Amino acid sequence: MTSSYLLKLTGLSILIFTLSLSCLRAQNIRGTVWDENHNGLSYATVRLLHPDSIFVAGVCTDSVGHYQIKASYTGNYLLGISSIGFKTKFIPVHVLQDEVRLEPVVLDVEAVRLGEVMVNASSFIRQKDHVLIIPEKTQVRHSASGYDLLYRLMIPEVEVDRINGKVSAIGGETTLYIDGRKADAREIRNLNPKDVEKIEYYDVPTGKYMNDISAINFVMKQHESGGYVSFNADQK
Repeated sequence: MTSSYLLKLTGLSILIFTLSLSCLRAQNIRGTVWDENHNGLSYATVRLLHPDSIFVAGVCTDSVGHYQIKASYTGNYLLGISSIGFKTKFIPVHVLQDEVRLEPVVLDVEAVRLGEVMVNASSFIRQKDHVLIIPEKTQVRHSASGYDLLYRLMIPEVEVDRINGKVSAIGGETTLYIDGRKADAREIRNLNPKDVEKIEYYDVPTGKYMNDISAINFVMKQHESGGYVSFNADQK
């Protein structure tokens, strides 16, 4: 084997190795989210998805609507952008370089007209890292379990299967908590909606919820006395 051939082979190996590193290096995607008046939307949820809608990463926009999210490799993605009170928008993204700057995305206000019917909606308050939801009395009164309450809250992008005890959002199954403690399906079914003070929805989890795709935490009222006990029994 000649020295010139070895040099060519070495050069080819270095080129292949360099291209491999380029494909594996995280790619930054930057952009801005606007409302219809071209004002920056703060704390809007930005999710990066594979073309088959599998969740990759998620962030929230800052106080002026800017976001930065990392793609794990070059290729095709979907960017899902949502905010309480606005229609969710999905846009295709082609990542072919280290940094991609996208044009500003404008979200349309979600207006629902129901004729003369008056609807008392829940109070949705966007916090820094989650959405705080205060259930209405009518929603609590017509709910028999934690799953019933979540179903009637109609949280955008959240699907509630009351029969099978499943809650999911874009990207996969939502993890449920009661006062910050992970809860199973039995506990959520036996939850008394009247004892729920508020609900925290982490669409882009951080802190103790950072390992979840999305998380919902039931914050319970603190009673000084009284309570209830639930149990399952079979007649024999």
